[in-house]
Amino acid sequence: MAGRPKSTTASKTTNNKTEDKKVVEKTVEKVETKNITKKKLRLDDNVLISVKSNRFGELIYINHKTGDETRWENFGDVQPLSVGDLRAMKAKQLTFFKENWITIEGIEDADDDYDDVEIEEIYEALQISQYYDEYLCPKDINKVFNWTTDEMKNKIPRMTKSVRESILVRANELIKLNILDSMSKVKALEEVLGCELTSPED
Repeated sequence: MAGRPKSTTASKTTNNKTEDKKVVEKTVEKVETKNITKKKLRLDDNVLISVKSNRFGELIYINHKTGDETRWENFGDVQPLSVGDLRAMKAKQLTFFKENWITIEGIEDADDDYDDVEIEEIYEALQISQYYDEYLCPKDINKVFNWTTDEMKNKIPRMTKSVRESILVRANELIKLNILDSMSKVKALEEVLGCELTSPED
């Protein structure tokens, strides 16, 4: 006696429920994503930004509109610049950004309007993010000399010219102080920087 064909109603119902559940989950996910999306940051020209020098030695910026001068004495020094200053810098002295001579550290004395603003948001608001997409220099340039030779060979060539120049200057200083005394690291630095470094006797 032939058996009755199995009913597919139950499996169809289950499949429909599963599909409905997936649709609901996707809808909820879209709503949640939409709700957590931040508004695009708008910065007034008078907002002060903490700006760090990324070059060894003195770095000077003169606002071509106002004549105001900002001076950083050495690598790592931080000075306040207004958003207006930074926009003027972008208009007339783009090299500061293209060569990563400076980096943004954050908003000075942020009030409620600028609370919890990420540094990346500031770059985006100033429309300079493209110049920092592959920014690799650590906040403390001395950390470069703690990298392995492979890390040096991989990371340093991808840095901007000005950052590589800063590494060269600092490497020579550390060699003279007998702090950078690893021959393998010195050779790796000479290879990636394309120059001969000093020696402790120089």
